[in-house]
Amino acid sequence: MENNRKETLEEKEYIYLFFENNEMIGASMVKNAEIDLLFVNIKYQGKGYGKKILEFTVNRGLEQNKAGVNLNALASNEKALKLYKNIGFEVVQAQDSRRLFIK
Repeated sequence: MENNRKETLEEKEYIYLFFENNEMIGASMVKNAEIDLLFVNIKYQGKGYGKKILEFTVNRGLEQNKAGVNLNALASNEKALKLYKNIGFEVVQAQDSRRLFIK
């Protein structure tokens, strides 16, 4: 996990943070036209911020590759899938995965 964090920080020019009144609304990351991160603070969910963040991130991705933008999401994350489909993403392959941490 520490290596993953270091790699992400090395690629900070692809990370976008969104604030309102000095409070983080959300974050996104797009590199090589692949959206690797989309996060909306639970306090701001259901208020349209996710759509705005996603549209902003897609536009940054299209600057990287005019042919299109890709993203990965859990098939079980119905709320996120609805948002992605509403702005034009299509499900190409469905796969549900779980991340396990072993101590």
